[in-house]
Amino acid sequence: MLANYPWLMWGIILGWTGLSIWLSNKTKLGRKLGYINLCIIGGFVLVNIKVVPQFCEQYSILSNYFIPLAIVLMLFQANLKKLWKIGKKLIAVFGISLVIVFAICVLAGIIFQYEGGWKLWGAVTANMIGNFSTLSGVAAALGLQDGDLVVFSATGMIIWMVYSLIAFDIGKSKFFKKNFKSYKDEVTDMALSEEERLAYAEEMASREKKVGIIDVAVVMGAGMAVAALGNFLGELTGFYSIVFYAGIAVVIANFTKIGKFKISEELASFMFGMYIFSLGANATLASIANSTWKVTVGVIFIYAVSLLLVFLVLKLIRMPWEYGLISHMALIGGPVTIGPLCDNYGWKDMVLPGCILAVLGQVLGAYLGLGAANIILSITG
Repeated sequence: MLANYPWLMWGIILGWTGLSIWLSNKTKLGRKLGYINLCIIGGFVLVNIKVVPQFCEQYSILSNYFIPLAIVLMLFQANLKKLWKIGKKLIAVFGISLVIVFAICVLAGIIFQYEGGWKLWGAVTANMIGNFSTLSGVAAALGLQDGDLVVFSATGMIIWMVYSLIAFDIGKSKFFKKNFKSYKDEVTDMALSEEERLAYAEEMASREKKVGIIDVAVVMGAGMAVAALGNFLGELTGFYSIVFYAGIAVVIANFTKIGKFKISEELASFMFGMYIFSLGANATLASIANSTWKVTVGVIFIYAVSLLLVFLVLKLIRMPWEYGLISHMALIGGPVTIGPLCDNYGWKDMVLPGCILAVLGQVLGAYLGLGAANIILSITG
């Protein structure tokens, strides 16, 4: 078994993650699937053909060390001062979507409860609001057992892939054009100029950045220091470590110039890709067959009902359907999914607003995940 050969395991994890990112930027199919799905598929296929193990030390290292660092690096780009520039209507739609997703996650945790399930549904809430970047941190903070996380990973990753494929095609239906307003009538609501939005979209599309050793040294050194301090404070106080290192990272992002080092987002994306590969590797066919129906149905319930409710509310308040899809994807998929989604529909000017919202979701995801877990526990006992 390759778990006995750590260099080979790291080679496979890093190699497949790198290939997934390359394919998602250089091929048509890769851009459609996105590197998140490609990493999941790689882990899922390789574990089921017995190339990599379902559990190994490398996966634990990713979860315990790489993910806290990756969360900090991603949040270094969380300049919330830009939030007001993306327009009151888009912010309102995002807020509505956030409330809907949170409420449906809590409702799912109550309806599909099982012994100790409040921890899993708290982690799922963090995942659905702060995307994959907060899943591991909240799971660890709540003391969620690896076996329970595997239950979610086994079915959740597959459901995510189906959702993302639907999200990339649903807007091409004539239904939305006939029954909803378009965002193209609302862009005057934004303080971000068209030049700013298109320039950011061009940067996202090219992904060509000049990076020096100083850039990497600054963000890695600062990121590791923040992650270490956050975990130290968590152990010292007995409180959730993610609350400390995420909060410190956001403060630094808004009161220092750390945000100018854009490489932090790229490094975080690579680390998330490695972690997502490990989640895919958790999803053996046997674990899918043995997973509880409550988790499977509950996760489907969250995806389907929350998306339907978002569009229903938008119809009632006469808001653009694009705002709803971008907000829902920003919450569940995060910044790395916004670029491909907007490119798919030709919304180049919406990449920057969408990414700002996604980062806000990452900021809130950990706190709302922990909150949901405690609400579910108080109701279900």
